[in-house]
Amino acid sequence: RSLWSPLLTNDAIRDFHSDPFPSESVKADSPLRSLLIRVGQLLGAFPGHSVLVAIGQIVEKVRQLDIHTNSLGKVMSGLEVILRKAQDWEQHASQHVQLGKPLKEISSLVATWRKLELQSWSHLLTIRENRRSVRPRRHWARLYGLIHGISESEELRASLNEAALK
Repeated sequence: RSLWSPLLTNDAIRDFHSDPFPSESVKADSPLRSLLIRVGQLLGAFPGHSVLVAIGQIVEKVRQLDIHTNSLGKVMSGLEVILRKAQDWEQHASQHVQLGKPLKEISSLVATWRKLELQSWSHLLTIRENRRSVRPRRHWARLYGLIHGISESEELRASLNEAALK
């Protein structure tokens, strides 16, 4: 199965950076939960450690994102912030206090999503063009009515809006 196929839905192309993608975003929950547990364990050994506290806060913020309204790009950015912050911890931590498997899972997920992002670039111009063409169509009936002074513009506006959205 191609990575690209999930970005194509019902002949529409998803915008990696703007459109929600819940079926992919939900994949981050388990590694984030595991990371939060591990950070909690480490905070027991190192109470109030600023890097661990920051990692925990960022993980909570990413987990609170609504996957039905936030884009995959935004979720991925949050994961990348976690990885950068975790790198501060990992550089100075001994083997037995490293964050371990959850961090590797997050890193793997980010790599997979980066591939999705790269594959979506070829359709980015089409996506942006489609979004830009919707705005003028919305205002077409109003402008037509103003230019031609049509009194029954409500009726015309409704029919032109219907036609423009098809």
